[in-house]
Amino acid sequence: MGGAIALQAAISGIRGLEALILAGTGAKLKVSPVILDGIGLRFREFAPELVDWMMARSTDHLLREDLTRDVLSTRPSTFAADFRACDAFDVRERLGAISVPTLVIVGDDDRLTPLRYAEFLAMNIRGAVLKIIHDAGHVAMLEKPTEVNNVIASFVHSLE
Repeated sequence: MGGAIALQAAISGIRGLEALILAGTGAKLKVSPVILDGIGLRFREFAPELVDWMMARSTDHLLREDLTRDVLSTRPSTFAADFRACDAFDVRERLGAISVPTLVIVGDDDRLTPLRYAEFLAMNIRGAVLKIIHDAGHVAMLEKPTEVNNVIASFVHSLE
């Protein structure tokens, strides 16, 4: 959802935007019906499965448990609305309007917004840089914080 908001802001030419960092997102955010049904019909039982979609298969079980607790602390209606909004999001035809330096970050085991989504962004945003975080999923910033922070720091320093 954050990536969709950032993309929309950049496409709209929001004032003051000097660069863009997109992590775990895409220009179209198709959501599996399995996720929409799981959230809508059996949220409490589905939460660990949703976390499985979000995290790399190799992610530590304690981090999975923490994220599952976080998911369960959110109202199901909030998750449902967010995922429906993502499912309707599509700016593929408008990426050419982005004119700021852009970093695209993706976990190589992201099953919510797979690598091909990030590759599409990198190929269709003029001058975008793609960085792949290995053994990370949709929440690479939690799974591999040092690597993600280093990639971001390097990008920011390149702008100076």
